[in-house]
Amino acid sequence: MKFAGHKLATLTLCVILLSLSGFGAANPPSRFDSVTPHVRLYHDVVNVGLIERNGKALLIDSGKASILDLAKKAGITRIDWVLYTHHHRDECSGAELLKKKPA
Repeated sequence: MKFAGHKLATLTLCVILLSLSGFGAANPPSRFDSVTPHVRLYHDVVNVGLIERNGKALLIDSGKASILDLAKKAGITRIDWVLYTHHHRDECSGAELLKKKPA
């Protein structure tokens, strides 16, 4: 009986920790971190730099371009430029999608 009680206590503790961590939360944390009023960091497969002014943006790297899904919600109406720091696949896998938008 003592062992079964220990399993129940462990299971209860796991459920409490998962609920406190936000695991499975309906509203996940934002994928944008503000650095300055016009500079943000977007979390994709890589961190994407975003310099924005008046709804226009310059991206530094693109990751898989999932930023396109959230751009309008973030107040970005147009991506004018994308600056790639290097050609690794994870940095630029979304280039083709951005090209179609046109960026």
